[in-house]
Amino acid sequence: MFEVGYAIARGIPVVGYGVPAGSYADRLHAATPCTRCEAGVLREQHSGWLVEDFGLPLNLMLSCSIEFRKTAAEALQHLAEQNRLNARGPLEAQGFW
Repeated sequence: MFEVGYAIARGIPVVGYGVPAGSYADRLHAATPCTRCEAGVLREQHSGWLVEDFGLPLNLMLSCSIEFRKTAAEALQHLAEQNRLNARGPLEAQGFW
C-alpha cells in the first residue's frame, strides 16, 4: 500500500493485474468463515474483524486508486501507452524509461 500511495503521489501511474474474478469479500468468504452481524456487516467469524464488502475486486484503497488489467502484458502495455500519451510522462521524467 505504501508503494502504491507513494507512486500515485508522485504522478506515477499504477496498474494492477491478475486479480481473480469476484469481489474481495466473496473471495475472503470462500476461504474463511464469515457471517453478518446484527448490523448487516460482514465479519470474519473467528476474529470478528470487519470484512470490506463494497463489491470491489480488492480492498478499497487499491480498487479506487489504480486501474486493473487481466495480465502483466496488458498492464505493461497500458503503462507504455500512458507514457506515450504524455510527451514526457511521469515514468520517463522520473528516469524509469
